[in-house]
Amino acid sequence: MDNSAVANPGRRARSPSPRKGTPRGKNSRRRLDLGAASSPNRSNDGSGARTPRTGGGDRRPNVEDQPVEDGPDNNDNSDEFIDSLKASDDPMMHKFAAYLSAKDKAISSLEQQVKLEQDKRRTQEAIRDYDDTGRPSFSFRPEDIGDLLHFFIIPHIRDLDDRQYYFDLDPNTAKPEDLSRGISMVSSLSKKVKNGIFQRNLRSNQLSTLPRELSDLESKYYSGEQKSKDDALVKLHKEFAPVLQVLLHTALQTLREPDDTHSAETLLSEVQNSAFDLCQILFEFLAKISCSLVVISSRRLLACRSHTIPALASLPGLNPSRLWLLLGSTI
Repeated sequence: MDNSAVANPGRRARSPSPRKGTPRGKNSRRRLDLGAASSPNRSNDGSGARTPRTGGGDRRPNVEDQPVEDGPDNNDNSDEFIDSLKASDDPMMHKFAAYLSAKDKAISSLEQQVKLEQDKRRTQEAIRDYDDTGRPSFSFRPEDIGDLLHFFIIPHIRDLDDRQYYFDLDPNTAKPEDLSRGISMVSSLSKKVKNGIFQRNLRSNQLSTLPRELSDLESKYYSGEQKSKDDALVKLHKEFAPVLQVLLHTALQTLREPDDTHSAETLLSEVQNSAFDLCQILFEFLAKISCSLVVISSRRLLACRSHTIPALASLPGLNPSRLWLLLGSTI
């Protein structure tokens, strides 16, 4: 019982709380408390979680786990739409256009960062796989290998049978050893091709491409074995000199920047031409090195011929015509 009226005659008694006795109280809410399956503001997955009202009651569409379709609410705002906002006389439309442009740039920047991180992770995984297994996981596209062969290799193969073989070779089905052998088939570039390369990449009088000769004092302190090794290195350096001559031009071309005289398109074309010349001269150098290795193998073969060939020839069932091929593949 409330005795506040007796203690304070001038104060009105507090009315009873509607939560205890009126229809607006607890019993009313119990009657309005629908089940979880039929409640308009509870989820239908049995979890009892509250979901926002959509004004449709039980007819509210279930948009969870639905793919996002292209529409005006997406992040991809067309240039025409933004331009139409900028053309409006309403300053608010101008601000909205600026907001959408900044938003698109931010999203594009984030997408590029994500792609860069993905590419970096794939590269690291490929390097780690090679360190663990000794087999690279990276592979060129077969059509790109075909372009390489047809632009840099096949036109400069002297032997007609070899040229026809690699012309008909399908990079999609070819063995890796056939493709690897193919890039070392440029035994020598024609005189016409070389003249064009060296005319576009002249020799410099500031940067020498030839090896330095040993002085008399240095020769006195070199042993016979050291001189022999030095002669081999000098010979290799001289063979590499034409490559170095083109390499210097290519390196300097990559450092040039557009200015009032040379546009970016002009510089790009010059860099591509210089890189093309460098690739041609490098493939020729690779073929020379490969031929040198074959000569060394042949000399080793001749050195062991006196005791190896008779021993192999005495084996039953060995075809003598295949003997040299067998020795060449194992030495």
